[in-house]
Amino acid sequence: MDQDTLIILGAVFFGGLLLKAMCSSSPPKKKEYPQSFKDKIAIENLKGTIDPKDLAVRENITTAEVEQFTKEFLEDAQAFAESRRAMEERIGRLEMDCEWFEKTCARFIGSDWKSKTGYDKRDR
Repeated sequence: MDQDTLIILGAVFFGGLLLKAMCSSSPPKKKEYPQSFKDKIAIENLKGTIDPKDLAVRENITTAEVEQFTKEFLEDAQAFAESRRAMEERIGRLEMDCEWFEKTCARFIGSDWKSKTGYDKRDR
């Protein structure tokens, strides 16, 4: 083998290694944004005072990110509303339980049951 052939083979080998390294490298990571930033973008988008494209340009993000932030915001809002309804129902049941407890205490202990039991002085 002459010197020119070795140089060509070396270049091909190096090019192959370089190509393999470029193809096997992991894709760039998506930028992570604070939740407060994503919420601000979603709210502004939902208000409709600025076009999503202009909002994306102003905030140096993509239009797809504006749409994704808005979608996630709405999903979170729906989940919160559902959990709030469940919490309100539970509070209602607990209030009914407390009323039952107070009526039962008054019935069996007497109308002054709170002072007799120290109910008013309990640590809430």
